[in-house]
Amino acid sequence: MKKNKKWVYTLQGLLIASIVLIVAINYVVDPYQIYRTPTAAGFNHMKLSTQAYLWKARFIAENKPDVIFLGSSRTGRGLDPEYYARITGDEAFNSGLSSANIYVGLRYLEYAILNNKSLKTVYIGLDFEGFNKYSESDMLDEKRLETSSFTKNDRLATLFTKQTLRDSIRVLRMNLLKMPPDIDALLPDGSYSDVGQIIRNQRLLEQGNNQFYEHLNDYLNTVYSQYELSQQHVEDFRKIVSLCSENNIDLYVYIQPSHALQWEGIQTSGLWDEFEEWKREIVAITEVWDFSGFNSVTTSPPDQFDTYLDQSHYRKQIGNYVFNRTLHINEDSVPEDFGVLLTKDNLEAQLKRIRDERDKWERDNPDIVKKIEALKAKSP
Repeated sequence: MKKNKKWVYTLQGLLIASIVLIVAINYVVDPYQIYRTPTAAGFNHMKLSTQAYLWKARFIAENKPDVIFLGSSRTGRGLDPEYYARITGDEAFNSGLSSANIYVGLRYLEYAILNNKSLKTVYIGLDFEGFNKYSESDMLDEKRLETSSFTKNDRLATLFTKQTLRDSIRVLRMNLLKMPPDIDALLPDGSYSDVGQIIRNQRLLEQGNNQFYEHLNDYLNTVYSQYELSQQHVEDFRKIVSLCSENNIDLYVYIQPSHALQWEGIQTSGLWDEFEEWKREIVAITEVWDFSGFNSVTTSPPDQFDTYLDQSHYRKQIGNYVFNRTLHINEDSVPEDFGVLLTKDNLEAQLKRIRDERDKWERDNPDIVKKIEALKAKSP
């Protein structure tokens, strides 16, 4: 009997010790960057983005940034808080989230205002796809955004699970290797490291898989195959503008500068009229900086990753152009044809200009147009 009790106590002790060890490792490594444990280069400086919705909410609640960037992963990858601080003197946090539609942007803005009454500046990148009636973000947790405190489920999921332990090991590995094998490694300012993705995309290109086309194919097969402009999402955007006005927040609204292939994908999908109507709807609410279209930036060769990661995501060099143009700082460095402030007075003229530029680009690039049409032909 005594031996049985001793065995049970030993087993219980080992179990408790294992749990304590797992919690300690997950807390110290902090793979999702939510516990604000110290970071060190070569150890845990770069983090994973698998819990970005949680981490960015926790950062907003605890650090109360006065400047935030909102939007999808395009914002997350393309806008650089470090550069913004250098040209303005203001610290900023990138709250861009993967697959975020405009409602997600609204909820995180409300959360930022709830936690920081001195929030003074917001940049929000708009996506045509983010106003789709059928767009959903499965990663949004409404309860999480109702309190400034950690929820019980979030603590359990990020300290006690085997998945978190596996992610802690991944973080240690990618930091020790001094480059992120994970393509979505997060930086402490909320933006993403693109080193891993460039390496991956270049390797795939050498194998015959061009991510400019492969990634566009995903849009043609999913988002653009079922699109309807949502009036509810238009109202969500209206609420964002109203909230910023009511709280004396400087709001900068811009249409994301995706690559020309993205815009041609919209045309090939038969959604160009809907795309223009979307612009009319948002400009009726507020002035918007438009970086879309077929300009000298967006028409770069679709097999080079110096300015774009794929047809959807622009790199921080282009995001710096967005800041320079909208803030009227270092504008001499920005290509002349990149960025136009859309107003009710000039909107129709700008829509026609982009149509004309699209037609010219199509005439100059028939092989690219055929590739996109072939992708569309394969979609359901």
